[in-house]
Amino acid sequence: MRWAGTVSPTKRALQSLLVGRQLGTLVLGTHAHGEVDEDTLCSVEAASRFKEPIHLLVGGVGSSAVPEKSREALEGRVSSVITTAQDCGLDHGLAEPYAALLTSLHRKRDYSYIIGADNAFTASILPRAAAMLDVEPVTGVINILDQSTFVRPVFAGNIKSMVKHHGCGVRMLSIRPSSFSGRSDCVTDSPRQMEHHHLTKEDMETSLCGSLKDVFTNPLSTHLSFSKEEMELGEGRMPELSHARIVLAGGRALQSKENFDRLRRCAEKLGAAVGATRAAVDAGWAPNEIQIGQTGKIVASDTYVAFGISGAIQHVAGIRDCGTIIAINSDPEAPIFKVADYGLVEDVFNVLDRLERYCDTL
Repeated sequence: MRWAGTVSPTKRALQSLLVGRQLGTLVLGTHAHGEVDEDTLCSVEAASRFKEPIHLLVGGVGSSAVPEKSREALEGRVSSVITTAQDCGLDHGLAEPYAALLTSLHRKRDYSYIIGADNAFTASILPRAAAMLDVEPVTGVINILDQSTFVRPVFAGNIKSMVKHHGCGVRMLSIRPSSFSGRSDCVTDSPRQMEHHHLTKEDMETSLCGSLKDVFTNPLSTHLSFSKEEMELGEGRMPELSHARIVLAGGRALQSKENFDRLRRCAEKLGAAVGATRAAVDAGWAPNEIQIGQTGKIVASDTYVAFGISGAIQHVAGIRDCGTIIAINSDPEAPIFKVADYGLVEDVFNVLDRLERYCDTL
């Protein structure tokens, strides 16, 4: 197979992608400036368990650069990368156009599996696509036992349930990235050289499915604005929370946004990620994307340090996979000490002062 670069494929190449009725797995991925993120690589690793050709779909601004910028991470694992043109309704991650594109690709290709990471982006898309295809998605998968048997946690992670898929349609999964390694040395049956299929706006309105045109031109929801608190680390970025080796997390005991910013600055100097409880997020001290817990992100860091976190079951559900948990709390009866490997009964501000002095020496 030849490398297509960033040039749109010929009609014949596009038809071979859309009309061929072959087994395969479609992975819904995300990227930043043409480089796929760790969640996407974890999804690819999960998809490789099925031993079928993997097609990676990435859309929005800059997606056409993914095959080139992410070639080293994807080649040998992915058989083809499907990218989309800009200004076609996919630039802001809205559920309607992405779900319509997923279902149309499946109806043309007849995939065995559609997989995405268990994050906010996928959570709004897969259920809608599943409803359109009349299938039941399996969410939060932490292990794949065979072609149709999956393991997922229930009751805030206290119980692991085994789910058997008996349907004959496509199997839709969202996987927990912390349970799959994105940098696996495993090489699938995918060809060493990836194909690149670039879908233009015309392709999506005509070649795929006529109903897509209505979705893109008359969307049910529209993008208004995008607000995200960026966390810089020097010239780069703070480590991604879900994949960081060290996480410093703050709770209600920090009392203010100013104190939470102190914790963030320490995390930056230590090369760690910063997390927050729902109480800290609801109070406006931290952005929603760094919330940890049952309704936030699941982390599996080597070291997790909890600053003034009580240890509610909803929060503990998000840190069960961490290697070493260190709890700092002035209340010796705080539930967090029951799950912590090391506990320090101390005023959180005394510890934060000492940590700042140490970071100033780095």
